[in-house]
Amino acid sequence: MTEVSEKRRLDPSRRRSLRSPRLWLAVVLAFALLLATSTTHLLWRWPPWWAVLLCFPAGHLSFGFSLLITRMSWRFATHGTLASLRYLYQPFGLETMAFYFLIALSEEILFRVVPLTLFGASWWTILGTALLFAAVHALDGRHRAVILLLDMLLFGLAMGWLFAFLPSPWPLVLIHFLRNACVAKVFVAKSDVHTAVVDQKNNLVPFGAKLRNQERSPREG
Repeated sequence: MTEVSEKRRLDPSRRRSLRSPRLWLAVVLAFALLLATSTTHLLWRWPPWWAVLLCFPAGHLSFGFSLLITRMSWRFATHGTLASLRYLYQPFGLETMAFYFLIALSEEILFRVVPLTLFGASWWTILGTALLFAAVHALDGRHRAVILLLDMLLFGLAMGWLFAFLPSPWPLVLIHFLRNACVAKVFVAKSDVHTAVVDQKNNLVPFGAKLRNQERSPREG
């Protein structure tokens, strides 16, 4: 592999590649649940065009809100959101992006689309699915489980409410994917990243220079 392509790899350890066992386990479980509950028709429920367009700012704002919760800094959240607008649409890390799209699709089917369709999108079912979604991600985290639980709980509640308002899986999948993709594209060490953010002590640091040494990046959903 050339030096340039090595620098542009988002996931050198290949944990978030299309060869990940975690990915295909989630995909198999999601589609098995669709088949078992006879809800595959939900995948053909397309949203209106304006809803698709609104998913893009919603995805970036969701990423920024996650930064605000996990880092507790308005400056960090603002700079991180602006950086996501700059780097998300650059054409590198395509395999990692495919991983995050399939993970977002699988998790939305498992935690939102099928349960809220079968049991109804009431406040109780939305809260229950959000708690389950948050617990799974918080248990998977290594540090600051309470903050991760809050972050994932609020994200799950927002996605559940969105499905109740607009019962199509694709806005949820797109926002979920964009949020995770922002984490991957922004919090990555590569030599051509020059945007600066603030660390916990409110010092400006370049992306890719010190973020690896901070406590952790925000969790992908």
